[in-house]
Amino acid sequence: MASARGAKRAMPLKVSGAFHSALMEPARDGLESAVNTVNLQVPSTPIVANITAKPINTVNQLKKELVSQICECVQWKRSVEYMISLGITSFIEIGPGNALHGMLKRIDKSVDSMSIGNFKSIQGLTLK
Repeated sequence: MASARGAKRAMPLKVSGAFHSALMEPARDGLESAVNTVNLQVPSTPIVANITAKPINTVNQLKKELVSQICECVQWKRSVEYMISLGITSFIEIGPGNALHGMLKRIDKSVDSMSIGNFKSIQGLTLK
């Protein structure tokens, strides 16, 4: 089924849950309630949405994205390609692991990227 939809390969992921899928639907309502209690502002730095691969320009878009991404597929490749089309050439992955760093390099080997897993790895941070 996946190959019929254009998938080139499939591999099991080492994750603790079925994130970004319909199996997360039970958590959606709780997250939506929490997001609606927070006083968010329009981002001062542009954010590209995970599920649309387009920029978020309003607080309503931001709230919708935060809630929707829990149950919908992430458009990682489209998001990266969009950012590269804007001239972005350096990416920093923040959090444990470096899976996104590896996926980024498979999309475009010419971009600079690095992973930051803890505060110590921020010290001396430089990109080419």
